[in-house]
Parts: sequence; C-alpha cells; structure tokens
Amino acid sequence: QQEGFSGSDSVRVISASPCLSVRSLSRVISNLRDVLGSVENARKLFSKSNKFTSSSSVENMISNVALLKTDYGIDINVIRKSILLQHTPFLRNPEFFQNAVVRVEEELGIPRNSKKFLFGIHLLCCLSKKNIESKCQVFKSFGWMEDQVYELMRRCPFIFVCSTENMRKKLGFLMNELGYDPGFLIARYALLTYSLEKRLLPRHRVFLVLKEKGLLNHSFYTAVLKGEANFLKTLVEPFKDVEPGLHELYENSKVCPDVEPLSPVMPSLAAPK
Repeated sequence: QQEGFSGSDSVRVISASPCLSVRSLSRVISNLRDVLGSVENARKLFSKSNKFTSSSSVENMISNVALLKTDYGIDINVIRKSILLQHTPFLRNPEFFQNAVVRVEEELGIPRNSKKFLFGIHLLCCLSKKNIESKCQVFKSFGWMEDQVYELMRRCPFIFVCSTENMRKKLGFLMNELGYDPGFLIARYALLTYSLEKRLLPRHRVFLVLKEKGLLNHSFYTAVLKGEANFLKTLVEPFKDVEPGLHELYENSKVCPDVEPLSPVMPSLAAPK
C-alpha cells in the first residue's frame, strides 16, 4: 500500500505472485509507475495482466520504452497510451522488439513519425511472419495484388491482427455483396475495422430499406462512420413514421445476423459511388 495501491490491489498482486518478495514487488511497482507516469496507470496494467509481477517483464518494458523514446524520438505520453491500449509488445525481449521496430520502417514502410508506427510494432510483435502471410493470402484470394495488400497494411496495420476467418467474412460482404474493389477499400479502410455482425450488416439493412423508399441521402460508407447516437439520430429516428419497424430491424440485426459467410470470388472492378 505504500506504493499507492489499495488494500484490495495489494492482495490481488500478492496472490498472483506469492513467491515474489515484498522488496521485489515494491521495486516492480515503482519501476512500472516510473515508466507509465502514475500509480493509476500502473494499477490499470496490473488489473489486465499478472505478467507485470515479473521483474524481467518490467525490465523488458523499460528497455523497449527507452528505445522508442531515445532512439526514435517518440513522445513518452504516446508510448504510455499505447502500453495501456495493448501492453503485450512491450514485454517482448528487447532484441526481438528492436528487430520489429526496424522492420516497421523497412518492410512495412511506416515512418517513425506516423501515428500508425506503434500499431505496426504491435502487428510485428504479436504475429509471426507466417501468420501475417496467411492474412495476406486471404486478400489475394479476393483478387488483391501484393502491392495493394501492403498498401493497406501501411495505412492500417491493425486490420491484420483480426482472425483470417473474420477477415474473409468482411471481404466477402464488402467485395462480393457491395462490389467494392481493392482501391475503394484501401482509400476507405475504416470499413475493414468495424464489426461485420454488429455494425456493417445492421447498418446495411437500414441503408437498403431507406434506399428502396427513396429516402437515402448518405453513402453506406458515411453511414458506417457515424457514431451510434448520430446514426440513430440521422438515419433511423427521422423515418420512424414512414418505416415504423426500422429501429427494431436495426437492433434485431445486431443480435441475430442472418447473412452467411461468403466465398471469395473476383469482385466487380467498378467502385460504387
């Protein structure tokens, strides 16, 4: 508790690592607090994983953070936010981590001053080359060229962290059903970041109803980008008198999606307006 942890925090940490001495645990917490800038941030990480009770894990994090801050000039607050979002890459062996950092620039072509640089590190630290290649093959099975796949990876590396099955379903819907081509999706890669079942399909059902009744003044891409409250306000609630069941259709679609995964085939090359 002298490190700023509550009694319940301390009990949980000690229970997770009963062999760690009080002095060692105190040093781990102190080091983690220094890296993350506050006791509150340290508590957040301890609540996510027991790996931080290992002094070697924290030492790895210290080295990896120093590399990014000192050698690559990345702002410490940006690094801290990245750790709180996804800490796993920062626990990797420093040699492995440094190799991944170099590859982000050399192989993925993401510069160190890009906001996506840390996402690239996450990708290369969490996925093997074989795994990444299997993700690339999914895109190629839908007719993507290799340079198009890597362009998407440069623009949005975290898309490749999702499962191959998830990726295949999204591409099947966006390319086979909607007719979007690779160039369209590269330029509007946000479409690939949203849940198929909870966002893309439900909103597309609303989109089709409004289109059929001639009430549509948005593109599907615009509709997908809207926050939940804004989507309901602009594309559901205004039409409740014309289409009383629209809100129910939307909510039920999120609970019980009924579209089956689609098989990868060559899509139309004409991007929709």
